[in-house]
Amino acid sequence: DFNLWYECMVRLDLGSEGRPGALHCYYEKNSQYEEMRIPLRDIKCVCTIHKMSRNHCFAVHTPLRSQERNPLVIHTGSEKDLIDWVTTLSSAASRVHNCEGSASPRAIWTISLCGDVFFCEPPPPETEIQPAQLFWRQVGGHMRKVEAGVMGVVWAIGFDGVPYYYSGGYGGGIFSGFDSSVSGIHQQEDYDCHYIYENQRWNPLEGYSDR
Repeated sequence: DFNLWYECMVRLDLGSEGRPGALHCYYEKNSQYEEMRIPLRDIKCVCTIHKMSRNHCFAVHTPLRSQERNPLVIHTGSEKDLIDWVTTLSSAASRVHNCEGSASPRAIWTISLCGDVFFCEPPPPETEIQPAQLFWRQVGGHMRKVEAGVMGVVWAIGFDGVPYYYSGGYGGGIFSGFDSSVSGIHQQEDYDCHYIYENQRWNPLEGYSDR
């Protein structure tokens, strides 16, 4: 039978000198125990997934999985576990990719459909690299649109129409207090209203949904 989800145990190995770190997933498939090992060097993005049939999920993107549009999705037991895993794994991948601290003026910026903000540091012009091989790092913020100018000025529009500009800080959001800068972090509040009827909340597999 076909199953989208497997119960698993996840372990993060940060590595040491001469031994690269990796994310290990142990699970049972067709009555056999299997292991999936993803080197930290291969992790190109870690992000929370907001719209799934299950809450508290995050995705791990690698070049091959990005090309196949099939990221590894991990479901955690609580919001706290989700935040702990996303912050820890993102921080470990950032160290491996030497992408820590503030974004440089050359950074490329993007947002997810739900408003999460990411940036990547472009490689030198003479380097040949595929888009799926770029490392994307998340920073705090909830934006509808973000734009970066040639002079390094980055500005964005929130979901309630309020404009913002990048302060040069890093961390924030779910990364507050976790490898965050001591300055350039400010509180953001916005709102987005959705009006639905009871029959629009019906899910054939799970019944009524609160989302």
